[in-house]
Amino acid sequence: MALASPSSPLRIATFESLETVPLSAEDSAAYARVALHEVVIALGIATIAVRFSPASAAAAFAERFGDMLADRTGDIIVYVVALDREAYFWLSPGDARRWSEPASDELLVFFADNVAMYHHFSTSNDLGLHAAVVASASRVIALTGATAKAAVRPCSRRATWRRPQRTGNITVLSN
Repeated sequence: MALASPSSPLRIATFESLETVPLSAEDSAAYARVALHEVVIALGIATIAVRFSPASAAAAFAERFGDMLADRTGDIIVYVVALDREAYFWLSPGDARRWSEPASDELLVFFADNVAMYHHFSTSNDLGLHAAVVASASRVIALTGATAKAAVRPCSRRATWRRPQRTGNITVLSN
């Protein structure tokens, strides 16, 4: 299901839209084996590696975070695995976040960003505001994980959508 289309109403997606589900060590290991496309970003002195199952979502993530790409090992690893009818996001076995619908690359990137930033800002002394823009068909939709809704308007006004062109910053891992 698309986030929004000309014939469907606007749908709001937030970090809270993801349900928390248990993820066994076995399932975590099995799902992690298909997350072969790694993008590492730097947040100050911290680094976060995000491993995606779809290469196209990794390319979109690298495009979004082009100015934050890092050439070093991630301090933490966030896994993003898209299955036929759902997607999982997690850091380690135990609790995972799940989107229980088919997810576009843009939605995978948005939620990967949410999970990574949630972990970073809840475990560091950094202060941040988190907002993102997702394109769906010809519409641009502003989403925010912050309480300051004022960030949505300028974010959506300045947004321009272009397909990811650069794929050189993605590491493809082997099985």
